[in-house]
Amino acid sequence: MLPNSFAVEYSDDPRSMMMEDPIDIPGEAALFFRVSNLHPGHPDDSPAGEELVEFGPEPYPISQSNVFTEIHNGGRFESVGEYYIGLDVEREIRVEALDDPARIIIDVATP
Repeated sequence: MLPNSFAVEYSDDPRSMMMEDPIDIPGEAALFFRVSNLHPGHPDDSPAGEELVEFGPEPYPISQSNVFTEIHNGGRFESVGEYYIGLDVEREIRVEALDDPARIIIDVATP
């Protein structure tokens, strides 16, 4: 099932969804990602299977990259989730929704 809607854009002021608290993200750029129609079930039932990465309240560090810094869970309400992806600098992006399995691809230009 594809999301009803999604948005990907750079944010100058990353904030949590419900509390509006600022989110400190390492790097020079924060990519905002909002998606609706998220899988409502238990993680064991996710179509992602063993590839599933759960984002809790703590940042998810990405230490194997010179481009990406961390992923932050900005909040989730019902089936809408918000996430912030820290980048070293603002880069050109391309976003595409695919199905079978349903997913959103965020392609970030790298040197």
